[in-house]
Amino acid sequence: IITDGYSVHHSNVVKEYLETTNERVKMFFLPTYSPHLNPVELVWHNIKAQGVARYLIRSVEELKIKATQLLESLKRMPEKVRAFFKEESVQYAA
Repeated sequence: IITDGYSVHHSNVVKEYLETTNERVKMFFLPTYSPHLNPVELVWHNIKAQGVARYLIRSVEELKIKATQLLESLKRMPEKVRAFFKEESVQYAA
């Protein structure tokens, strides 16, 4: 799992869970203030620019619904998700 340094990602609950995975799951922490290195930021950018920004959103509930719809749609486009990893800044994670 590639993640930022948010304190929750370093919590005891996470550490305890990782111990149960027999090293099948590992955490890789990005440097502080480096969103350009985080592949998920490309997903969020896509959701915002290609989706949410194109709709009139009138409530938090509408935002949740639209963002969920866009993420579900993106799941059905693996070629698009793979393209995110061709970005130079995140090729390390490909």
